[in-house]
Amino acid sequence: MLAEGVGYSRVMYDFFFKKSPNNVPKQALPSVKNDLSESGNENFVVWFGHSSYLMVMDGLTVLVDPVFSGHASPIGFTTKSFEGTDVYTAADMPELDLLIITHDHWDHLDYETLTQLRPKTKKIVTSLGVGAHLQRWNFDKEIIHELDWNEHFASEAFKITALPA
Repeated sequence: MLAEGVGYSRVMYDFFFKKSPNNVPKQALPSVKNDLSESGNENFVVWFGHSSYLMVMDGLTVLVDPVFSGHASPIGFTTKSFEGTDVYTAADMPELDLLIITHDHWDHLDYETLTQLRPKTKKIVTSLGVGAHLQRWNFDKEIIHELDWNEHFASEAFKITALPA
């Protein structure tokens, strides 16, 4: 809801042209780059920023919403990643037992990243409708599992349930 006396055009103008200096960190975010393929038998989580993270649990490798292109927009010079959050690339990712794509917004479904991860990906779980994008990008439809609300995907190690949020 807009505050009284504030029109939609004013809100949009401020959004695009009046950026707060506090929206961007003043210095690079601290990060440490590790070799993700040499984890041994360790369980770990690596957060890459926003909603992108890698989990290795009991030998199972799961990547969620990877965006490694340096931006979360179809236009490369907008919505750039913060300095320090882009130390990993798709090439740094190990073989993926499961790739989870939560939905098809630009900051979750990154064409550049996903096409690079295609040969490393065994299975994909995603929301209803996202499979069409993935098939158009030459992912094998047999590895794509789309879930509608309250549907489940189960493997021998875990169960994923799609819920509205």
